[in-house]
Amino acid sequence: MGANVGTTITAFIAAAMHGHTLGAVSIALSHFLFNFIGVLLFMPVPALRSFLLNVSMWLGQLTIRYRFAGFAFLLVVFFLIPFVLIYLNR
Repeated sequence: MGANVGTTITAFIAAAMHGHTLGAVSIALSHFLFNFIGVLLFMPVPALRSFLLNVSMWLGQLTIRYRFAGFAFLLVVFFLIPFVLIYLNR
């Protein structure tokens, strides 16, 4: 969790130093806030923290057994869900 928040801070610094587009800074800031709020929600509660660990272990074991499961997860989470949400938002 800390490394994830740390990389978003690095992206924010890089976007701020570039300075040509305000869009890059706002995207970096929203990315940081999304990750930081997620850490604040999940880390203090032991039940939520153990749930995330159990789900990630299960997904890792599933991917070891069936290589396509990892690929399918990436397709669904990073392509299918965003496209559906964008389509439904119109």
